[in-house]
Amino acid sequence: MADDTKTTLDGGEPSPKPKYELIRPKDGVYQTFTDFIHAFWTGSDFSLRFYKAIHPNADLEPNAPPVIEERAIVTMPWPQVKILRDLLILVVERREKVYGEIRTDYSEMI
Repeated sequence: MADDTKTTLDGGEPSPKPKYELIRPKDGVYQTFTDFIHAFWTGSDFSLRFYKAIHPNADLEPNAPPVIEERAIVTMPWPQVKILRDLLILVVERREKVYGEIRTDYSEMI
């Protein structure tokens, strides 16, 4: 018999599996890396714009500064934003428990 429960990320009681079918694209999902994030919103939704620093002519101009390339925009309704916020708080807290505080003051890292 298949297990109809899943464990919650916060370690709470298992909950019933959602009644949605997951369809995986035949070519896979788009994955990217981001160096910079910009947020913007309206009264009905919220978007994150993801950018990556790249060196398009590194072979020709090794000392040229990087340029910022837009990689993706993800838009979601406000209830999902709150769920994402809670998920990120939980994941960051767990990560910092294991590896220590995540530094975000880049001026000190240079």
